[in-house]
Amino acid sequence: MGVTPGCDTRDMQSINVLAQEAAAQQGLLTVEQLRTLGESKDTISTLVKAGVLTRVHRGVYVVFGHTDSWHQRVMAASLAAKGKAVVSHRAALVFGDLWTGADVVEVSVRYPHYLVLAGVVVHRSLDLCESDVEVIEGIAVTRLERTLCDVGLLVGPVELRRLVYHAVATEMTTRSALAAYVDRVGRQGRDGVGPLRTVLEEMPSAAVESGPELELYSLLTRSGLPIPETQYEVRFQRQDFRIDLAYPRERVAIEYDGFAPHSEKSQFERDRSRQNAFVLHGWTVLRFTAADLRDRPFGVVREVREALRAVS
Repeated sequence: MGVTPGCDTRDMQSINVLAQEAAAQQGLLTVEQLRTLGESKDTISTLVKAGVLTRVHRGVYVVFGHTDSWHQRVMAASLAAKGKAVVSHRAALVFGDLWTGADVVEVSVRYPHYLVLAGVVVHRSLDLCESDVEVIEGIAVTRLERTLCDVGLLVGPVELRRLVYHAVATEMTTRSALAAYVDRVGRQGRDGVGPLRTVLEEMPSAAVESGPELELYSLLTRSGLPIPETQYEVRFQRQDFRIDLAYPRERVAIEYDGFAPHSEKSQFERDRSRQNAFVLHGWTVLRFTAADLRDRPFGVVREVREALRAVS
């Protein structure tokens, strides 16, 4: 923890106790927890003046030495709400690695509760129930099925489709679980059901390994192209290869390139060697990225169509 500002050696033992207690809560303690640890109102004020504690929200403090982070801000909002709020919407997606914009802190409170927290987006819900909530890393968070329904009101149909497809393809949830949720809350007039229902109705049932692959499959089939094989296996020179999407008769292989799996040098070199093997055996290899799917879907379809025509 290092040298603490404004405190002498006599205080260090009690300060270390605070730091240890706060470690499980991203460096945070509530005023109730501080009093349980024997700190009076006057002592807390002294610790604040000394820089040992910093007020984050009313009744919530961070102990000196703990670095500010998104997870800390989410925990602070949860503690400040005293059990009345649940992390939701885009913030809840971060817990499933479905949302990378970890700059927004969003919570939902059950109506008629009202909550105002600096730097926190608060949603008031008429139908938030216990079955919609789970505890992750000590924080109450909306379950994925509810979260995807919630964000349907905040993001466009393309982004919602990406989220749903990836969640299903990576087995974070299932199509049937999402459909069951939509059916249950749709009868109650739940906001956000429409966009999620539309995504589910259009979602293909292809066996793929990621949401982008499913999105690519859906894009091709919606555009009137032949239905490609998924996770197609071929064997060259006693070595097995698997293709994301393939048209075996035309020998057209389609690969989705995510950044992380291909970012290391060794993987990059294996990908090049793999592609050479396909080309040497008469295959056309097309590679697409998230930017391709997002920014030029018609270009993706055109290139696949041209590749199929070239060998027909």
